[in-house]
Amino acid sequence: MRRLLFGNNSLAFKVYNGYDNKIISGQSIGIIFFIVSPLAGLTILFFIDSIRSMKYGQSNYMLSSIFFSFFLGLINTTKILISDIAGYYDRFDLAKELNLIEYLFVQGKDPLYYSFMYFSSIICGDFDLYLILSTFFSYFVLWQAIYLFMKKDFFPDYSYGYVFLMLFLFFELFSFSAHLIRQFPVVCLLLYLIAIDLSGNKKKYEYLLIFMLFLMHTSVIIFIPMFFMTFMRRRLGLKDAIIMLLIIFAVFVSFVEFGRYFPGGIFDYALNRVEKWNFSDAMEFSDLLLYFVMFSVVVAFVRIYMIKTTARSLIYLYNINMVLGLLVLIIKSSGLDALVIAYRYSYYMLFWFPLIVGDIMRLDLFRPVNKIFMSVVVIFFGFNFLYKLKNGVFEYYSLGDMFVYSLFDYF
Repeated sequence: MRRLLFGNNSLAFKVYNGYDNKIISGQSIGIIFFIVSPLAGLTILFFIDSIRSMKYGQSNYMLSSIFFSFFLGLINTTKILISDIAGYYDRFDLAKELNLIEYLFVQGKDPLYYSFMYFSSIICGDFDLYLILSTFFSYFVLWQAIYLFMKKDFFPDYSYGYVFLMLFLFFELFSFSAHLIRQFPVVCLLLYLIAIDLSGNKKKYEYLLIFMLFLMHTSVIIFIPMFFMTFMRRRLGLKDAIIMLLIIFAVFVSFVEFGRYFPGGIFDYALNRVEKWNFSDAMEFSDLLLYFVMFSVVVAFVRIYMIKTTARSLIYLYNINMVLGLLVLIIKSSGLDALVIAYRYSYYMLFWFPLIVGDIMRLDLFRPVNKIFMSVVVIFFGFNFLYKLKNGVFEYYSLGDMFVYSLFDYF
């Protein structure tokens, strides 16, 4: 064990050899600054990771991802408790008054997630800490998933930093991390599971894990058939597409019919979500979101069928994008009173949007301007993030507060 940890072939030795003294010193300074001023510390850490990337090649921005994820968790603790987050606060607090069985019975849905919330409430007892850990875990796993996609598809070294910043500065995604608190970590885990599956490290327990994700959030149900169907990993023909849509339809119908014969708990909850749209439980399905879905479907179609250089793992992701997008558009245009379902699945597509932008910008067509365009996108995301902290749907600390607050001011 000592040789494994400290020998010449140890992980610690390999990590140390990947850095020179200046980079290690810079990271140490960044961590110290993070305590005094988290925003300044993040800037230094990302700058050092970028230098490392330029010097040693492709970087997973590991240290930056840890501190960026943690900082977003801190920001979430400043969010005003309204809408969904207020409900989660009450459920978190309720766990202190009931035993586990009573608590799960009261919730009546997603038993695995609420079991985790129950024990988190009993052990740590502080909702702010729960928000920090939930946000940190979600973003850290999400970046690792996107990094695996990029690494497998041989993204150019320079693109890692751009995609990293787009992900962590994408306010429209971040705003849901403390709003749809159950769904957010589930989507991150699902994307990571897909990335592991496509990287060739497939394990038998993956099938158990995706079922566990379904017990954390029922929206995962349509990903179960997509996970098992091997033709989702190649360009879909008309026959494949019809089979996929029929399978998804059959899964929905079976789930609904099973719920009619065995009412109660998760089935009543799921049926209620399908049958009606509740504005108190979700944000309005805006025209902007509809345009985003339409754009995503068009990009997926073009990338799969018109640009033959698309790598296999991204074809899988683009196929998922098309299936989700078409499902959303069918529900939206059919007049079905189930917009909350369309809203939930369109939200999935936000998670890999920075990866899609990075993939488009590496095409030969955009190569002369890709760095300039991605720089503009990152700057726009940054200003948009800072502006919407105070002027968005939800309210957080302002930019001025974040500049002057130390790490301890968030607790």
